[in-house]
Amino acid sequence: MQQDQKYDGLVPTDKKRSSGSYGRQELPRTSEDEVKAAAARIFKQKWDNTRVNPDYITLKKLV
Repeated sequence: MQQDQKYDGLVPTDKKRSSGSYGRQELPRTSEDEVKAAAARIFKQKWDNTRVNPDYITLKKLV
C-alpha cells in the first residue's frame, strides 16, 4: 500500500525522518480525505465518551 502524500515534492535529504513541509506546497485534498475526517470525528466522539466512562476509569487505574 502506497502512503498518501500530503506535500508536493521530495523531502530535502538533511530533513529526512522528520515531519513538516519544508517549504513544499500542500497537495489538493481528495474525497478520501473527507472519509478519513468523518472516521476521525466518529473515533473522537467515541474516545471522549470512553474517557469519562466510570468503568473505563476504574479499569485504567488497575493497569
